[in-house]
Amino acid sequence: MKHRFFLPPLLFFMLFNSSHALGQLWFSDDAEWVFGFFGGSGQGYERIQVNGDTLVDGRLCRVLSRSAAAVDYHTNFQDTSYFDLDPYFVYEEQDSVFYYIDGEFRLMYDFSLSPNEIMFLSGTALNGGPCASPILLVVMDTGSVQIQNEQRRFQKVQAFTFHTFEELGKFLLIEGVGMAGRFYTGSNGQETINPEAYFLLDTYFNCFSDGLGWRLRCYSEGLFSYNPYDEDCFALPLPVGLHSARAGQANLFPNPASTAIFLDMPAFIQLQRVEIVDLSGSVVQRTVGPANRIEISGLPVGVYFARLYTSEGLIVKKVAKGW
Repeated sequence: MKHRFFLPPLLFFMLFNSSHALGQLWFSDDAEWVFGFFGGSGQGYERIQVNGDTLVDGRLCRVLSRSAAAVDYHTNFQDTSYFDLDPYFVYEEQDSVFYYIDGEFRLMYDFSLSPNEIMFLSGTALNGGPCASPILLVVMDTGSVQIQNEQRRFQKVQAFTFHTFEELGKFLLIEGVGMAGRFYTGSNGQETINPEAYFLLDTYFNCFSDGLGWRLRCYSEGLFSYNPYDEDCFALPLPVGLHSARAGQANLFPNPASTAIFLDMPAFIQLQRVEIVDLSGSVVQRTVGPANRIEISGLPVGVYFARLYTSEGLIVKKVAKGW
């Protein structure tokens, strides 16, 4: 039986129910993940790279080095910080992946699970963070997914809080990549995926609800890559006020808007294209060519930046999408 769901532009998946086991593809020497984050006092990206092996409690583990870049909301994105983070220590065993935290190894992914089986996450946030509570993952569907002519296993899971059984959403897990996105159902009943994701499931589910959001920007491994929005993996928000003289000559209205915003600029400024950028720095919508109306009805409610590429240079405007 064949299932379809639709992904962001430039990439889609074909899913096939599958009972045969495909070999795991975790943590090759050139594997790299890039996640965008937002919340707190800023936003930016975290980069995770495989960096050799080490022994942890007598077990051979892969070392995942981590680095990050962030800009500060309070300075209108003028200040950028670059810093290193504590590494992750991980290993795979048959169909499962484990990571080391609080003096023990804990289950991270388990691709041996079948539909209706449950995986328990302890909910301990990395480095003893405040956002921590147990999570249950119920497997809804399994099979194989084809990306760039390469076949990998997938799981579609539904997440619940352990104590109150509150649903947290439905998510896509891909062999070798990990958490790859969240399912949303449109008014037409068609499922789409937003790349809300983080490498450690515990951290994503608990910290997202505490105001820190994550999204998968890019995964690469040799010639294989997964980039759902075909975006710059390491993009950071542009400073507010860039080209401020030109920005003062362009107006967007109404703002906030629910369906569309209109552009008012002097006739001598020719619009070439428009990019709508979310708070993680990712381009979520593009419009090419001159236009005085920008459709935003398909965007989630929130705050965005409109990058206006014009004959006079780049103009950046803040845009609010309302109900």
